[in-house]
Amino acid sequence: MRITEGYLSQHYQGRSGGRDPALLDIAQDHALALLHQHGVFDLEVVLKGGTALRKCRAGTAGRFSTDLDFAVEDETTAALVLDTLDGAEIDGFRFALKNRDGVQRADLVVDTPFGRPALAAKIDFVDPRVVAPASGGTTGSAPDP
Repeated sequence: MRITEGYLSQHYQGRSGGRDPALLDIAQDHALALLHQHGVFDLEVVLKGGTALRKCRAGTAGRFSTDLDFAVEDETTAALVLDTLDGAEIDGFRFALKNRDGVQRADLVVDTPFGRPALAAKIDFVDPRVVAPASGGTTGSAPDP
């Protein structure tokens, strides 16, 4: 999808933070589309946290989060997510990773046709066993390692 300056300005008009959060929000859409195109979501990868709530449930009424948080099955899958985004480009949106901490987290740097958002963005991962209910019908505890 080709984004125009007019679309961008409509996206942030009247919203707190202005242009940079709107630009990062649109860049997140592009990053998620890129991961989808590469089949990453066909694996054990789940978008979670504030961005997931906003993108999948609350829409623009939801609280904006600068981070992309994922639950993944293992380190190999986390590495695939990071490797897919690092150096990727889609519709003029370019992604790079800095300060990569193995496969636990990385800073996401976004370059767009409209400039680079002046907001820090991260990618974080969590083991899905931490967020999934334990077997036996109880909730709130993770299985023993």
